[in-house]
Amino acid sequence: MTCAKNKLNEFGNEIYKETLDVVTIKDVEHHFYRYEGPIKGIENIVILILWQKKHRELIKPFYLVCINTALTTKEIIEYYGYRWEIEVSFRYKKQRLGLNDYEIL
Repeated sequence: MTCAKNKLNEFGNEIYKETLDVVTIKDVEHHFYRYEGPIKGIENIVILILWQKKHRELIKPFYLVCINTALTTKEIIEYYGYRWEIEVSFRYKKQRLGLNDYEIL
């Protein structure tokens, strides 16, 4: 089975949860499946499908995509974590502080 032939969510549903690997970041266990290979015109890409445990159950997965195949799974998750903090900060500044309405000349 190749990832390119399936929609991502369908692909995630076909993965046996018992076969997932685990990485711990900031005391949070991430159960993951790592796909590395071609997908729709991109020669080589990494797609991580991640689940977190909540009350001993794996909750709905989320997906991370990375074109740098040299990065480890842990590095990709950490980098996305940093990026997420930046995005949340931008959103707060735009919505709560009204900075979306101003231009810098």
